[in-house]
Amino acid sequence: MARTLSIVSPAAMAAGLNNPIAKADGLLNVGSLWLVDALRLGSWDPASDIVANDAAVRNLVAGAPNALLKVPVAGDIVFDAAAKGFKLKASVGLGRVQLGTGTQYFQTNLAHDFLITTIVTYPTVDPTGHVGFLITKHTSASYSGVGPWMAHRYAANYLFGRMDAFVSGSPAGVAAVGAPTGLEQVAIAKVGTNLVYFKNGAQVNSVALGTPDLAANSTPLNWGNGGSANQYACPGLVMHRTYGEDLTISGRTAADVIAQDYAENFARFAA
Repeated sequence: MARTLSIVSPAAMAAGLNNPIAKADGLLNVGSLWLVDALRLGSWDPASDIVANDAAVRNLVAGAPNALLKVPVAGDIVFDAAAKGFKLKASVGLGRVQLGTGTQYFQTNLAHDFLITTIVTYPTVDPTGHVGFLITKHTSASYSGVGPWMAHRYAANYLFGRMDAFVSGSPAGVAAVGAPTGLEQVAIAKVGTNLVYFKNGAQVNSVALGTPDLAANSTPLNWGNGGSANQYACPGLVMHRTYGEDLTISGRTAADVIAQDYAENFARFAA
């Protein structure tokens, strides 16, 4: 398990950093891109329930930028200590966790293999029938824009995601994995020329990437709602944890990382 100890200055402490910070997470390695975990001290303090627009969520990966809580309308997202995460309000809004800005992720070498995994809790009933985003990063206002993006849609009861560029029509590589209800770990990975889907620690499908390959763009990586009105996450969604890794740098397999994330972290967010 990777561990780091950070000793910060009094000025940094006054700015809200804890001193010292002991960080431990089994997934951290040289290929880690980001790790935001609502229960890890140093990422968010569960004792604080003040969530303002552009509030920083300190990233647990050394050198990675802080995430930002985007709350353009007060109350669209709150930290819910009992739910162990960031919770979107029951009605539709645009609250989200923005991971970095611009081209900070998936832009350095688009030939590399990448992985995104997240742990969330869905409400038992979707009150509005919206798409149900988890992760979005693309230039189009449509959910079928340039990837990567990941969504779990109630209406058709499937998980879908992509790590390639836009192909008109229905999303390529749909995997029917059942309706999202309750606590879920969902993940996608680009492995060579394939897009691989995972749910609750296990692979559920693998399909060929569309063409062209994953394209660089300068939009933020959003966890939850996107920045446009039709990029809604499911109202009431609780976002517990998200992790990204460059598999080419780490040398790990997507299956191993996903299985480890599920084994070490899933139960931490159970009711």
